[in-house]
Amino acid sequence: LGANTSRCPAQYVVPPGCHLHVDRSTVSGQVGARNELVKKMQGEWLLQLDVDETFEPDLVMRMLFLFESLNLDVLTGLYHFKQKPHNPVLFQYIEGTYRAIVDWDRAENIRLLPVDAAGGGCLLVRRSVFDRIRKEQNALPFDAMPPYTTDDFNFFERCRQLGIKSYCAPQ
Repeated sequence: LGANTSRCPAQYVVPPGCHLHVDRSTVSGQVGARNELVKKMQGEWLLQLDVDETFEPDLVMRMLFLFESLNLDVLTGLYHFKQKPHNPVLFQYIEGTYRAIVDWDRAENIRLLPVDAAGGGCLLVRRSVFDRIRKEQNALPFDAMPPYTTDDFNFFERCRQLGIKSYCAPQ
């Protein structure tokens, strides 16, 4: 987590009896940084936020509420490609290929969208997911795995192969 705890005290982010450990990676490079945070995690879930994105102050609380109340394993927040046309960084696996999820009925105020891959810049994952990847695939959660070249896709592909469901909270 990249929160500044002097401006966002943990007591306002987590309920009584819980602890929020805020940490930053000391490793350069996205793949190494993500894997270092997985290795250093102290609790039952890990929220990874990219430093080049801006998030609402109550993001942790809103994501944790959905994550825990619906007993999810992988939850991503919605963000968009920086390049035009700024489509959402969300994908479905259809007929052996990943296809972009460009639109959905926003009028219905959907709480969760099932996804097969997404960007990892706002990613909440249960410890058991990382444990399964290490045990059953003998691999780091984020690493190179052809044919995909990004750590985000590699992570989600590993989850898909293991039957671990992933969701996006578009709100």
